[in-house]
Formats: sequence, structure tokens, C-alpha cells
Amino acid sequence: MAARQIFVFGFVTQICLFGIYQGPALGQERETDPVLITHEAVTCGFEADINTKYIWRGITVNDGLVIQPYAWASYRNFTLAAWGNITAYDRFATARRHEIDLIAGYNYSIGKLQVGHTIMFYLYPNVEKSPATGEFYLDLAYPLGDFSLVSQAAADFMTYFGSVYFQHGIKYGKVLGEKLTLGASAVFSWATRKFNSSYIGVDMTAANLAGLNLDLTYDPDGLFYFKPHLQFNRTLTRELSEKIGKYPWFIGLVIGISK
Repeated sequence: MAARQIFVFGFVTQICLFGIYQGPALGQERETDPVLITHEAVTCGFEADINTKYIWRGITVNDGLVIQPYAWASYRNFTLAAWGNITAYDRFATARRHEIDLIAGYNYSIGKLQVGHTIMFYLYPNVEKSPATGEFYLDLAYPLGDFSLVSQAAADFMTYFGSVYFQHGIKYGKVLGEKLTLGASAVFSWATRKFNSSYIGVDMTAANLAGLNLDLTYDPDGLFYFKPHLQFNRTLTRELSEKIGKYPWFIGLVIGISK
């Protein structure tokens, strides 16, 4: 029963995000046509994210200092990107989980509703127990002033087919001056039995995490930027917390350049 209630909650949340948009737009065919979010010129950037830990969906992958480079290029409504994880130090010396992710995304809007489709391939060089896999992401966002309602579903289509991870929440962004921007988000996530059994070793669909993210971006010249950030999670299900801990958290600093 609990698993069924969680599934219904997530499904209704996804539908509600569409419903928020569709309600006032009925009968206005012009406004329901997809409008592409376009960049007429190529935009690109690079970041180095230095973190005290590598925590992925509440799971501590590296318990120590990691460096996570990220590079991207966008043209019109398409984005190509690559992300990596480099283990600089781990409390358990045997853990050296280097990772390379290849990303392709397509974004557009329907009225105010922002939609993103992403394919991501996960590669783990020299890590025999972590086979390569891929996920398809569906992202929805509906802006409400400085806030946005957000929802994401990530479904594995390769090694762990049937593994789906859902995240729903609210984001906040506020420009504090010419050079400072504050960001925050509060999210709730849950996952299917296949995800939890494959990655955590708990054979059940469950409410996984409640999370809080805070960041402050300093952009001195419109080119380089610095972003200290904090992620704090609370594991919601006892069986999961026994495996991954009750309060997985980390802090980090992003140093980036964007053109």
C-alpha cells in the first residue's frame, strides 16, 4: 500500500504541473503551440566543482574530496555537455570512482511551462563493478515570480531498465545586486523498486529523500563566476537510511566561465 501511495503521489504531481499550465490556456490554440527556447549564437562554458563528497541521489559515492569538471555548448534549443568526477581523496583508500557522463539535451516552452528532454550516458573507467548505463530525463518547470515548481523523472533504458528516480520540489532565485544571485531549492524524491535494489540494495519502492540546496553566485565581470553551495538531505525510509545514512550532506565551490 505504501508503494502504491507513493506512485500515485508522484504521478499526480507530474499531472498537476501540466494542469497548472493547461487550465488558463484552454481555447487559446496559439498559446499552446510549443515555443522553442533558442540561443541564436553558440554559448559555451566550463566549470570545476570542488566538493567535500560525491553524493548522488543520497548515496555517498566518494567519502572525500572530489573535483567535478563540467563543459557544455548550446545552440538554439540544443545542448551537448560532458561531466566528470575525479577522486582526489577518499576516506576509504580503495574507493577511486572516476566517472564520465555524456549529455545531450533539448529544451522548449509551452506557454510558461518549461520542458526539457535529456539523454545521459554514465561511464565508469576501470570500475568493473559499475557497468555503463544510460538514463532519459524529463524535466518540467513552471515559474511563479521568484519561485518555480519543478519536477523531474529519470528512467534507465540500459543496464538497469525499470529503474526510475523522481524528484519534485520548488526552486527560488533572487538577484541581490549586480554581482550576486541567491539560489535555493527544497525537493522530495522517491524511486522505484528497481532503482533502490540496484543502487542501494533495498528491494522496495520508497520515499527516498527530502533535500535542501543553497547557493550564492558571485559574477564579478560577466565572464568568470564563483558559486559556493550546500546540499543537505534527510533519508525518509528507515530501510534506506540503514544503508546510506540518515543525513547525507556536502559543501562545495564552483569556479566557472561562461560565454
